[in-house]
Amino acid sequence: GGGIYCSSSSNPTLTDTSVCCNAPNQIVGDWTNDGGNHVDDVCLDDCNFNQVSDLDDVADVTSYDCDEDLVPDECEIDCDGDGLIDDCDSEPDQDGNGVPDNCDPDCNDNGIADGVEILFGWADDCDGDAVPDDCQLADGSATDCDEDGTLDHCQITADPDLDCDENGVLDSCEVEPVLTETAKLTADDGASGDNFGIS
Repeated sequence: GGGIYCSSSSNPTLTDTSVCCNAPNQIVGDWTNDGGNHVDDVCLDDCNFNQVSDLDDVADVTSYDCDEDLVPDECEIDCDGDGLIDDCDSEPDQDGNGVPDNCDPDCNDNGIADGVEILFGWADDCDGDAVPDDCQLADGSATDCDEDGTLDHCQITADPDLDCDENGVLDSCEVEPVLTETAKLTADDGASGDNFGIS
């Protein structure tokens, strides 16, 4: 067993190849080392797959490491593609989530990250899901059947008695049409004991 098995009739030539973390041997049989190979029981971190360890890339300045975490910048996240990884980007991160605001979701396309709007109270987020309530209403993922400005499921969470049958719809939105019809019948024919023409 091992990483590579070379039969008696083969003698492969390896160049810029990493063979590591195999058992019981890395390479079994004869092979030719053409340079740039890493053959070891322990694999070196090489995030950019250039056959040079990340530590050497940083030490030799063949890779930048602006945040000095010993990981080449080309292996870290640069959400806006401006050439600066997020940890070194000058773009603001007002909500402190580690992502520049210009890369955060902006569901209403107003140029302000959703998290920032919520943080400063410019948008409501009654269920704490980091999505402004008005965006949930706009995309149909939530409802406000009584149009009181609060999402229905937030009202129900705060007071379960508002949804006695637990179907996710406010009772006031289900019962109101029935009451309205009853009120209409009573108003049209107010005679005491009237059966409204039903015999």
